[in-house]
Amino acid sequence: MTDWTEEMFAELDRLWRTDKSIAEIADELGIGKNILAGKVFRMKERYPQRAKVERRKPVRSHSKVKIRAPKLTLVKTPDKPPQPQRIDPRPPRLCVWPVAENGRRFVFCGAECEQGKPYCSLHCKTAYRRAA
Repeated sequence: MTDWTEEMFAELDRLWRTDKSIAEIADELGIGKNILAGKVFRMKERYPQRAKVERRKPVRSHSKVKIRAPKLTLVKTPDKPPQPQRIDPRPPRLCVWPVAENGRRFVFCGAECEQGKPYCSLHCKTAYRRAA
């Protein structure tokens, strides 16, 4: 806990009228920034809020490389997933995405397959993702 003396208040009064930040004033007074901020907040009448001083950000010597995100295309998906079906020998053009295990046999999606793929459009999105 900091015991405030009249000398500290006099120095704070002088520094408060400058454009120094609370951190800079606290360094000069030899106390913590949060201690000073709390004291100033509690003594609002004596130390009114100052106008904010705009600080310039340092200019970096290197430029940032902008990376563009890949363009996304919308693919029409079914409104609701089809009911799972039990498929013993795989019929052609039916999705074989395993939905659940039912006893010893898998239950597959059974929706219409994408051209040249073993899965429907909904499950192709999951199966064929691009590596991030």
